[in-house]
Amino acid sequence: MPMVRRVVPSSPGTGKPEQIATVLEHEIRSGVLGFGDRLQSENELVQRFSVSRNTVRKGLEELSSRGLITTKVGIGSFVTFDGKPVDDSIGWSRALANAGANAETRTLRLEVIEALILPHCLV
Repeated sequence: MPMVRRVVPSSPGTGKPEQIATVLEHEIRSGVLGFGDRLQSENELVQRFSVSRNTVRKGLEELSSRGLITTKVGIGSFVTFDGKPVDDSIGWSRALANAGANAETRTLRLEVIEALILPHCLV
């Protein structure tokens, strides 16, 4: 995909980081960037918006505070699901349902496992 160079539109009273966040938010909410997509690197965003790296970082922090992305140091920034991060520590079905997705769980197999307790293991 060719890089599109976009100059941040200037609005009176709105800083460049907020403007960058607004442009990227529009791309996320319009579906150009979907759940799990990795945003361009900071260097690519610096070139795209013709701003400093610090300005890009502040814009990404703003997007994160809006709940639209999560940033992993050294890896990149990723779009979260509908503005909500998916916390899979509670299991994917529950996490997706909590995030508003239609999630369905089906039991494939139930199995009973008896534990062998040895006398010397009792506490």
